[in-house]
Amino acid sequence: MQKIVTAAPRLRNLVLAKCRQISDRAVMAITKLGKNLHYIHLGHCAKITDAGVQQLVRLCNRIRYIDLACCTNLTDASVTQLATLPKLKRIGLVKCGHITDQSIYALATSKQGNPGGLKVPSSLERVHLSYCINLTLKGITALLNNCPRLTHLSLTGVAAFLREELLIYCREAPPEFNEHQRELFCVFSGPGVSRLRTHLNQEARSQPYDTEGTMFDEPNFDDNTSDIGGMNIDLMDQSQALHQPLPLHGPYPPPPPPSVQPHASPQHPGQHSPPSLAPLQIPPPSIHQYHDGSSNGSPTHFDPTTNDAPLTLEDAEDLEMLGEFNGME
Repeated sequence: MQKIVTAAPRLRNLVLAKCRQISDRAVMAITKLGKNLHYIHLGHCAKITDAGVQQLVRLCNRIRYIDLACCTNLTDASVTQLATLPKLKRIGLVKCGHITDQSIYALATSKQGNPGGLKVPSSLERVHLSYCINLTLKGITALLNNCPRLTHLSLTGVAAFLREELLIYCREAPPEFNEHQRELFCVFSGPGVSRLRTHLNQEARSQPYDTEGTMFDEPNFDDNTSDIGGMNIDLMDQSQALHQPLPLHGPYPPPPPPSVQPHASPQHPGQHSPPSLAPLQIPPPSIHQYHDGSSNGSPTHFDPTTNDAPLTLEDAEDLEMLGEFNGME
């Protein structure tokens, strides 16, 4: 890598997927590309650690596309740094199993804009989070509500999203997938992303308390800053606010007591007992994929090892041909 960077110091696109001997030392050589580097694929380079990613972000701050799939040493510290990239459009974190909602809140954070230092919403368009098993509805809802350009979100294998009422907004699994892959498949693209966002917001408003009395977290649309997991997140779209939101982490006030009229106990007429309730009927999970028929944001092929669509070099080249990078040097 040191010799490659020395020979081609203006490299813009660098694909090192499955170069399994790549380490932080190689990443340090890559950082010499500086602002020239726009696209980098380091999938399956499992020796890379948070230290390498943090240096890459610090010295190559014009990265638009980065894929770190199966870089299993990475933690929230890496994603928190990646979230500061002002032009980041697509990020691949498939099977980065250590990341949590803290990473997702960071990706949802507004960026510092110019001129005047105004906050601007995230520029993310495609986010690949399949098999990041520690993610929850709370973090993904924040991501959806604060990334207005998002057109692709992959959550294959994430248990919180393998629910019938959410999978109806999902794309159809590729025909070559086996039954097990179909059961885990969960990719939202195009209109499916918008429909998922609407559903999660409606669910949060209609069910403010869960079965244990803990308040669900409503998306924060207020212009004020909300402290989320120790991070200051500027959230947007004040027009959708229903009331002043609570922080995404407790403590929360207990739910109001139910107003139930007491019923006399037949065994003890002078005492009262609560009415008997029918047991909650939970339907068995089933897979019902939604297919919107649109090719907007739809990947053209899948990686069978991750059930996901990889970021492609052609994406970056197509955008460059459209003049997206003109005037940015």
